[in-house]
Amino acid sequence: MSALTTRLLFQLHLAVLASLHAVLASARAARLVLRLASLVPFPRLRQHEAVTPADDLKRGRWNKLPKHLAVILAPARTASDFRQAVQDKVEQLRKLLGWSRELGIATLSVYDETGLLVEEASEVSTALGLCVEGVEGAGKECGLVVLRRPASAKAVAPKETLLDESWVAVSGDGDSTSSATLVNEDVPPTAGPDVQVNLLSRRAGQPWLARVAKDLASQNSSEEISSEMVAETIDALLLTEPDLLFVFGGPYLRLHGFPPWQIRLTEMYHHSWPSWTRPPPLTYEVLRKALDLYGGAEMRFGR
Repeated sequence: MSALTTRLLFQLHLAVLASLHAVLASARAARLVLRLASLVPFPRLRQHEAVTPADDLKRGRWNKLPKHLAVILAPARTASDFRQAVQDKVEQLRKLLGWSRELGIATLSVYDETGLLVEEASEVSTALGLCVEGVEGAGKECGLVVLRRPASAKAVAPKETLLDESWVAVSGDGDSTSSATLVNEDVPPTAGPDVQVNLLSRRAGQPWLARVAKDLASQNSSEEISSEMVAETIDALLLTEPDLLFVFGGPYLRLHGFPPWQIRLTEMYHHSWPSWTRPPPLTYEVLRKALDLYGGAEMRFGR
Protein backbone atom coordinates (compact mmCIF):
# COMPACT_ATOMS: atom_id res chain seq x y z
CA MET A 1 0.00 0.00 0.00
CA SER A 2 1.46 3.31 -1.07
CA ALA A 3 2.02 6.25 1.24
CA LEU A 4 -0.63 8.27 -0.61
CA THR A 5 -3.28 5.58 -0.07
CA THR A 6 -2.40 5.30 3.61
CA ARG A 7 -2.68 9.04 4.05
CA LEU A 8 -6.06 9.14 2.29
CA LEU A 9 -7.43 6.28 4.42
CA PHE A 10 -6.21 8.01 7.56
CA GLN A 11 -7.96 11.23 6.55
CA LEU A 12 -11.14 9.28 5.75
CA HIS A 13 -10.96 7.56 9.14
CA LEU A 14 -10.67 10.91 10.90
CA ALA A 15 -13.58 12.31 8.90
CA VAL A 16 -15.83 9.38 9.84
CA LEU A 17 -14.95 9.68 13.53
CA ALA A 18 -15.50 13.43 13.49
CA SER A 19 -18.89 12.97 11.81
CA LEU A 20 -19.99 10.39 14.39
CA HIS A 21 -18.92 12.63 17.26
CA ALA A 22 -20.73 15.58 15.70
CA VAL A 23 -23.96 13.59 15.32
CA LEU A 24 -23.82 12.31 18.92
CA ALA A 25 -22.99 15.75 20.30
CA SER A 26 -25.81 17.34 18.31
CA ALA A 27 -28.29 14.74 19.55
CA ARG A 28 -27.30 15.29 23.18
CA ALA A 29 -27.43 19.06 22.75
CA ALA A 30 -30.89 18.88 21.16
CA ARG A 31 -32.12 16.64 23.97
CA LEU A 32 -30.77 19.08 26.56
CA VAL A 33 -32.43 22.05 24.84
CA LEU A 34 -35.77 20.24 24.71
CA ARG A 35 -35.50 19.28 28.37
CA LEU A 36 -34.65 22.85 29.40
CA ALA A 37 -37.52 24.18 27.30
CA SER A 38 -39.92 21.81 29.06
CA LEU A 39 -38.83 23.24 32.41
CA VAL A 40 -39.74 26.82 31.43
CA PRO A 41 -43.33 27.64 32.51
CA PHE A 42 -44.66 29.04 29.22
CA PRO A 43 -48.21 30.45 29.40
CA ARG A 44 -50.75 28.08 27.91
CA LEU A 45 -53.08 29.48 25.31
CA ARG A 46 -55.68 26.84 26.04
CA GLN A 47 -56.38 25.43 29.45
CA HIS A 48 -57.01 21.70 29.45
CA GLU A 49 -59.08 20.08 32.12
CA ALA A 50 -57.12 17.92 34.51
CA VAL A 51 -57.50 14.23 33.77
CA THR A 52 -58.27 11.94 36.70
CA PRO A 53 -57.87 8.17 37.08
CA ALA A 54 -61.66 7.86 37.08
CA ASP A 55 -61.80 9.49 33.63
CA ASP A 56 -59.21 7.09 32.22
CA LEU A 57 -61.00 4.08 33.68
CA LYS A 58 -64.32 5.26 32.28
CA ARG A 59 -62.82 5.65 28.80
CA GLY A 60 -61.10 2.26 28.99
CA ARG A 61 -57.64 3.69 28.41
CA TRP A 62 -55.82 0.50 29.44
CA ASN A 63 -56.44 -3.16 28.77
CA LYS A 64 -54.68 -4.05 32.01
CA LEU A 65 -53.39 -2.36 35.14
CA PRO A 66 -50.71 -3.49 37.59
CA LYS A 67 -51.88 -5.19 40.75
CA HIS A 68 -48.57 -4.33 42.42
CA LEU A 69 -47.01 -0.94 41.66
CA ALA A 70 -43.49 -0.18 42.89
CA VAL A 71 -42.13 3.37 42.86
CA ILE A 72 -38.51 4.40 43.37
CA LEU A 73 -38.18 7.97 44.62
CA ALA A 74 -34.71 8.94 43.48
CA PRO A 75 -32.97 11.24 45.99
CA ALA A 76 -32.64 14.85 44.90
CA ARG A 77 -29.27 16.58 45.04
CA THR A 78 -30.79 19.85 46.15
CA ALA A 79 -30.17 20.61 49.81
CA SER A 80 -33.16 20.51 52.17
CA ASP A 81 -33.60 20.06 55.87
CA PHE A 82 -34.71 16.80 57.43
CA ARG A 83 -38.28 17.80 58.25
CA GLN A 84 -38.91 19.27 54.82
CA ALA A 85 -37.52 16.15 53.14
CA VAL A 86 -39.89 13.94 55.16
CA GLN A 87 -42.87 16.17 54.35
CA ASP A 88 -42.05 16.14 50.64
CA LYS A 89 -41.85 12.35 50.55
CA VAL A 90 -45.05 11.98 52.56
CA GLU A 91 -46.84 14.26 50.10
CA GLN A 92 -45.59 12.16 47.18
CA LEU A 93 -46.70 9.01 48.97
CA ARG A 94 -50.11 10.55 49.65
CA LYS A 95 -50.61 11.22 45.93
CA LEU A 96 -49.52 7.72 44.94
CA LEU A 97 -51.84 6.17 47.52
CA GLY A 98 -54.81 8.19 46.29
CA TRP A 99 -54.20 7.25 42.65
CA SER A 100 -53.70 3.60 43.58
CA ARG A 101 -57.06 3.52 45.35
CA GLU A 102 -58.82 5.08 42.37
CA LEU A 103 -57.17 2.68 39.93
CA GLY A 104 -57.78 -0.41 42.06
CA ILE A 105 -54.09 -1.20 42.62
CA ALA A 106 -53.86 -3.65 45.52
CA THR A 107 -50.23 -3.15 46.57
CA LEU A 108 -48.08 -0.01 46.49
CA SER A 109 -44.38 -0.32 47.28
CA VAL A 110 -42.43 2.91 47.68
CA TYR A 111 -38.64 2.71 47.79
CA ASP A 112 -36.67 5.55 49.36
CA GLU A 113 -32.91 5.12 49.16
CA THR A 114 -32.32 7.59 52.00
CA GLY A 115 -34.45 5.51 54.39
CA LEU A 116 -36.48 8.47 55.66
CA LEU A 117 -39.84 6.82 55.06
CA VAL A 118 -38.86 3.65 56.92
CA GLU A 119 -37.21 5.49 59.81
CA GLU A 120 -40.24 7.78 60.20
CA ALA A 121 -42.80 5.04 59.53
CA SER A 122 -44.91 6.01 62.55
CA GLU A 123 -45.21 9.62 61.42
CA VAL A 124 -45.86 8.56 57.83
CA SER A 125 -48.61 6.14 58.85
CA THR A 126 -50.27 8.80 61.00
CA ALA A 127 -50.23 11.34 58.15
CA LEU A 128 -51.82 8.82 55.78
CA GLY A 129 -54.38 7.49 58.23
CA LEU A 130 -52.77 4.04 58.13
CA CYS A 131 -51.18 1.79 60.71
CA VAL A 132 -47.88 -0.03 60.92
CA GLU A 133 -48.45 -3.77 60.63
CA GLY A 134 -46.54 -5.97 63.03
CA VAL A 135 -43.52 -4.84 65.03
CA GLU A 136 -42.09 -1.63 63.64
CA GLY A 137 -38.55 -2.23 64.91
CA ALA A 138 -38.29 -5.56 63.12
CA GLY A 139 -39.43 -3.92 59.89
CA LYS A 140 -36.77 -1.23 60.14
CA GLU A 141 -34.05 -3.85 60.57
CA CYS A 142 -34.93 -5.58 57.29
CA GLY A 143 -35.79 -2.31 55.51
CA LEU A 144 -39.46 -3.12 54.94
CA VAL A 145 -42.41 -1.61 56.84
CA VAL A 146 -45.97 -2.56 55.86
CA LEU A 147 -48.82 -0.07 56.29
CA ARG A 148 -52.50 -0.95 56.24
CA ARG A 149 -55.79 0.51 57.33
CA PRO A 150 -56.40 0.65 61.08
CA ALA A 151 -59.14 -1.98 60.81
CA SER A 152 -56.75 -4.59 59.39
CA ALA A 153 -53.55 -3.81 61.27
CA LYS A 154 -52.27 -2.65 64.62
CA ALA A 155 -51.24 0.98 64.93
CA VAL A 156 -47.91 2.07 66.34
CA ALA A 157 -48.01 5.61 67.73
CA PRO A 158 -45.11 8.02 67.27
CA LYS A 159 -43.13 8.75 70.41
CA GLU A 160 -44.14 12.42 70.28
CA THR A 161 -47.86 11.57 70.39
CA LEU A 162 -47.92 9.04 73.21
CA LEU A 163 -49.38 11.68 75.54
CA ASP A 164 -51.62 13.23 72.90
CA GLU A 165 -55.33 13.03 73.70
CA SER A 166 -56.12 12.10 70.10
CA TRP A 167 -54.52 8.69 70.69
CA VAL A 168 -56.62 6.23 72.68
CA ALA A 169 -55.93 2.64 73.64
CA VAL A 170 -58.33 0.14 72.11
CA SER A 171 -58.27 -3.57 72.82
CA GLY A 172 -59.28 -6.30 70.45
CA ASP A 173 -62.91 -6.24 71.63
CA GLY A 174 -63.19 -2.46 71.36
CA ASP A 175 -62.74 -1.62 75.06
CA SER A 176 -60.24 0.97 76.20
CA THR A 177 -57.36 -0.58 78.11
CA SER A 178 -53.93 0.49 79.23
CA SER A 179 -52.11 -2.18 77.24
CA ALA A 180 -54.04 -2.14 73.98
CA THR A 181 -53.22 -0.80 70.54
CA LEU A 182 -52.98 2.97 70.10
CA VAL A 183 -55.35 4.32 67.46
CA ASN A 184 -55.54 7.90 66.18
CA GLU A 185 -59.12 9.19 66.37
CA ASP A 186 -58.32 12.39 64.47
CA VAL A 187 -57.68 10.54 61.22
CA PRO A 188 -60.94 10.04 59.32
CA PRO A 189 -61.68 6.61 57.86
CA THR A 190 -60.31 6.29 54.34
CA ALA A 191 -62.54 5.61 51.40
CA GLY A 192 -61.93 3.32 48.48
CA PRO A 193 -60.42 -0.15 48.32
CA ASP A 194 -57.78 -1.20 50.79
CA VAL A 195 -54.21 -0.77 49.54
CA GLN A 196 -51.22 -2.40 51.18
CA VAL A 197 -48.36 0.10 51.34
CA ASN A 198 -44.80 -1.21 51.58
CA LEU A 199 -42.13 1.27 52.65
CA LEU A 200 -38.69 0.15 51.50
CA SER A 201 -35.16 1.34 52.19
CA ARG A 202 -31.72 0.24 51.04
CA ARG A 203 -31.62 -2.28 53.89
CA ALA A 204 -34.13 -4.41 51.98
CA GLY A 205 -31.63 -4.87 49.16
CA GLN A 206 -28.09 -6.23 49.32
CA PRO A 207 -27.68 -5.66 53.11
CA TRP A 208 -30.70 -7.86 53.79
CA LEU A 209 -29.42 -10.56 51.43
CA ALA A 210 -26.02 -10.50 53.14
CA ARG A 211 -27.73 -10.87 56.50
CA VAL A 212 -29.77 -13.82 55.19
CA ALA A 213 -26.62 -15.52 53.91
CA LYS A 214 -24.91 -14.99 57.26
CA ASP A 215 -27.87 -16.42 59.18
CA LEU A 216 -28.06 -19.45 56.90
CA ALA A 217 -24.35 -20.09 57.31
CA SER A 218 -24.59 -19.94 61.10
CA GLN A 219 -27.71 -22.11 61.28
CA ASN A 220 -26.45 -24.74 58.85
CA SER A 221 -22.77 -24.88 59.66
CA SER A 222 -22.64 -28.66 59.25
CA GLU A 223 -24.91 -28.85 56.18
CA GLU A 224 -24.47 -27.67 52.64
CA ILE A 225 -26.55 -24.61 51.78
CA SER A 226 -28.58 -25.24 48.63
CA SER A 227 -30.05 -22.74 46.22
CA GLU A 228 -33.52 -23.92 47.25
CA MET A 229 -32.85 -22.88 50.85
CA VAL A 230 -31.74 -19.43 49.74
CA ALA A 231 -34.77 -19.06 47.43
CA GLU A 232 -37.18 -20.05 50.21
CA THR A 233 -35.62 -17.53 52.58
CA ILE A 234 -35.79 -14.74 50.01
CA ASP A 235 -39.41 -15.58 49.15
CA ALA A 236 -40.26 -15.34 52.85
CA LEU A 237 -39.88 -11.55 52.56
CA LEU A 238 -43.28 -9.87 52.51
CA LEU A 239 -42.39 -8.00 49.31
CA THR A 240 -43.91 -9.69 46.28
CA GLU A 241 -42.75 -9.12 42.72
CA PRO A 242 -44.10 -5.83 41.30
CA ASP A 243 -45.88 -5.76 37.95
CA LEU A 244 -44.64 -2.24 37.21
CA LEU A 245 -41.59 -0.40 38.55
CA PHE A 246 -41.81 3.38 38.19
CA VAL A 247 -38.47 5.13 38.72
CA PHE A 248 -39.12 8.80 39.47
CA GLY A 249 -35.98 10.89 39.13
CA GLY A 250 -32.34 10.71 38.20
CA PRO A 251 -30.65 11.47 34.87
CA TYR A 252 -30.65 7.80 33.82
CA LEU A 253 -32.31 4.56 34.88
CA ARG A 254 -30.93 3.21 38.15
CA LEU A 255 -32.39 0.89 40.78
CA HIS A 256 -30.75 2.85 43.63
CA GLY A 257 -30.43 -0.35 45.68
CA PHE A 258 -33.95 -1.70 45.07
CA PRO A 259 -34.06 -5.50 45.68
CA PRO A 260 -33.09 -6.84 42.22
CA TRP A 261 -34.32 -10.40 42.84
CA GLN A 262 -37.90 -9.12 43.04
CA ILE A 263 -38.08 -7.65 39.52
CA ARG A 264 -37.46 -10.63 37.25
CA LEU A 265 -40.62 -10.04 35.17
CA THR A 266 -41.30 -6.42 36.07
CA GLU A 267 -41.96 -3.71 33.50
CA MET A 268 -39.94 -0.54 34.12
CA TYR A 269 -40.58 3.11 33.36
CA HIS A 270 -38.14 5.92 34.10
CA HIS A 271 -39.11 9.59 34.37
CA SER A 272 -35.83 11.49 34.29
CA TRP A 273 -34.64 15.06 34.67
CA PRO A 274 -31.19 16.70 34.88
CA SER A 275 -29.56 15.99 38.23
CA TRP A 276 -28.59 19.64 38.71
CA THR A 277 -32.16 20.95 38.49
CA ARG A 278 -34.87 21.03 41.12
CA PRO A 279 -37.07 17.90 41.00
CA PRO A 280 -40.42 18.47 39.27
CA PRO A 281 -43.65 17.69 41.12
CA LEU A 282 -45.07 14.19 40.96
CA THR A 283 -48.25 14.46 38.91
CA TYR A 284 -50.80 11.99 37.63
CA GLU A 285 -49.74 12.76 34.06
CA VAL A 286 -46.30 11.33 34.85
CA LEU A 287 -47.73 8.17 36.39
CA ARG A 288 -50.09 7.93 33.45
CA LYS A 289 -47.17 7.50 31.06
CA ALA A 290 -45.87 4.60 33.14
CA LEU A 291 -49.31 2.99 33.11
CA ASP A 292 -49.49 3.47 29.33
CA LEU A 293 -46.22 1.57 29.00
CA TYR A 294 -47.49 -1.27 31.16
CA GLY A 295 -50.89 -1.34 29.46
CA GLY A 296 -49.29 -1.83 26.05
CA ALA A 297 -46.65 -4.33 27.12
CA GLU A 298 -46.88 -7.95 26.03
CA MET A 299 -45.73 -10.68 28.38
CA ARG A 300 -44.17 -13.57 26.46
CA PHE A 301 -42.82 -16.36 28.61
CA GLY A 302 -40.42 -18.97 27.33
CA ARG A 303 -41.20 -22.65 27.45
